[in-house]
Amino acid sequence: MPNRIQPKAIFFDLDGTLCDHLTSVQRAGAAVIPIIHARYPDFDASRFESDRSRVFEEARAQIGAGVMGIGRDEFWRRAFAYQGIHDMDFIIELADAYGRVRFANLFLYPESRAVLQRLQGRYTLGMITNGPGPLQRGEIAVLDIAHYFPLQTIIVAGEVDLMKPDLAIFALAMQRAGTVGSPCAPGEMLFVGDNQSHDVEAARAAGWHAIWVNRFHADADPPNPPAEGEIHNLEQLFDYLD
Repeated sequence: MPNRIQPKAIFFDLDGTLCDHLTSVQRAGAAVIPIIHARYPDFDASRFESDRSRVFEEARAQIGAGVMGIGRDEFWRRAFAYQGIHDMDFIIELADAYGRVRFANLFLYPESRAVLQRLQGRYTLGMITNGPGPLQRGEIAVLDIAHYFPLQTIIVAGEVDLMKPDLAIFALAMQRAGTVGSPCAPGEMLFVGDNQSHDVEAARAAGWHAIWVNRFHADADPPNPPAEGEIHNLEQLFDYLD
């Protein structure tokens, strides 16, 4: 029987936890790669996502919150520069096309809305999501989920110049939760997320409870320190709540 948790506030990660971010990214990449090949036949499509990730990590190391400190067009310029592509008009056209396909294919997981509805009113709900403000706010709008959360408790990394796994973003979330309801102690906070290090380990290091959303039954080592629960869909969260 799972150990029961009695939080005052429950915060969620967004991408990979509430919504299917991976499918939207894969479909967007598949849509723009033929456009790139038509102009640059030698473009190595296998590097498309790894080059984008490389920009993210380099920017993050340089300016704290990382990619949040640079605009979309500059992010794409740096990524394509790794393969010698410098035509900014073409790069902006690609970024626009990628964004359209990505948002058109961004969906909540089937149970997410019902779970949020069931939790709303019983707990202070919140969200901590890494990423630039305009991008993450765009996702939240497309998914139509802002109304489940108090305005103060939707925390977007790019808007506060903090990023998970920085413990300061969890401290900020706890402080904001206390402005919505009664003040919270770390042991009265619960974080629900799919990333072992950024979500689970960081939340546990902040003194919070944490539930690991392992949707695809990953064989990877469990988070260290471990989550207090491992679930494969959000409905299973209720097994841990009083």
